Amino acid sequence: MSITPRKTRSQGPAEAIDLDHPPKEGKNHFDVEEELAFYSSYHANKINQAIHFVCIPQILWSWLLIIAHLPIPGTSPHILSTGLAFQPSLALGWIVAYLGYYVALEPVGGLTYLPIATLMYLTSTYLAVSPPTWLPFTDRSNPSAQPFGWAVFAFAWIAQFVGHGVFERRAPALFDNLVQALVLAPFFVHLEALFAFFNYKPELHKKIKNRSGIRIRDMNRAAKLK
Repeated sequence: MSITPRKTRSQGPAEAIDLDHPPKEGKNHFDVEEELAFYSSYHANKINQAIHFVCIPQILWSWLLIIAHLPIPGTSPHILSTGLAFQPSLALGWIVAYLGYYVALEPVGGLTYLPIATLMYLTSTYLAVSPPTWLPFTDRSNPSAQPFGWAVFAFAWIAQFVGHGVFERRAPALFDNLVQALVLAPFFVHLEALFAFFNYKPELHKKIKNRSGIRIRDMNRAAKLK
């Protein structure tokens, strides 16, 4: 019986990388460099980056809008002002869980995401509990924000797949690690904005880019050898 040897390539004098069974990335989900380098390595193209900067907040906000229709039984909405409302719901639990992870991952960066997360939750809850009749895709006689939420959600996802297929020419990160990619995406966009516009932690940014570059190099080499 013959045995087919595994494909490997040398990375150093005494190290070989098994291309049939590559090492898993992102094992430490509280290592900010490792986590963001994983996500960044799938988003090197500038146009794809721009698409994600626009669409990822839309995906999170529209998803909050959809699940804001699942309130905790026995609770009632509180209209804080025009466009802002509070009601305990699945949306509240979702955004609190995301925010808690971001703070644990990178405390200062996570805390600076708090105003954005709060605004997303309050505005999505308002539309869920008080949908205007002029909202696209709604029935004026029985208005609901759900059709609009699903439309935004679908459009943003399609745009991201176009970004990966046409510009990045690499499958999205979610194909390798679904949960990691979905949870990291909003925080990746937020930190990249802090890096770009506020020169936030330049050393951290440099380390993430370096590790991302190594992952891209390794993925490209592995693809050529398959």
